[in-house]
Amino acid sequence: LLTHQRDFDYVDDDAFIEALTTGPGYLENKSGQRYYTLIIPSADVISVSAWKKIEDFAARGGKVLFWGRKPSCLVDKSFTSPQAIPDLPCCQYEPQVRWTARVKAILPKPEMQLISSTNDSIRYTRRVMPDGDLFFIFNEGSTSCNFIADFDKVGIVKEWDATDGTIHPLDATVANNHTRLH
Repeated sequence: LLTHQRDFDYVDDDAFIEALTTGPGYLENKSGQRYYTLIIPSADVISVSAWKKIEDFAARGGKVLFWGRKPSCLVDKSFTSPQAIPDLPCCQYEPQVRWTARVKAILPKPEMQLISSTNDSIRYTRRVMPDGDLFFIFNEGSTSCNFIADFDKVGIVKEWDATDGTIHPLDATVANNHTRLH
């Protein structure tokens, strides 16, 4: 996901059950972040409580992708009485544990998209804040790079320098209802 500039958050079973609420087509955390696609990586079992939330999410229009080995059973308080997993026909299944066309098709469009080049060392994470969206952009490569990126929001762009805390306005343009930044 990171290589393809796709932001994500990992949520364990407890946080999935307790900290996420289900809305029409999304899961929402307590900070207001919304998730429109749930990826379930290779697993042997899923808890009954998590499965109920997965079913609710799918029934309300959320996208579910089993990526890798599909779980074989549900467990409740112990593993002594496993249950069969009911069929969820609206879910997608990708047995390959690598990026495929099926994986790309089910994911929402990225909030930030590189348009000048394909550079797999650029990563980002986005946070929705009360006064606007915040994008953290990282170059995990060993060399500096220049690139052009489109963001799915239109507005004023500022750069925060994490080394000294200064904030500076940046020149950005609007193209196809996206903010374009060089």
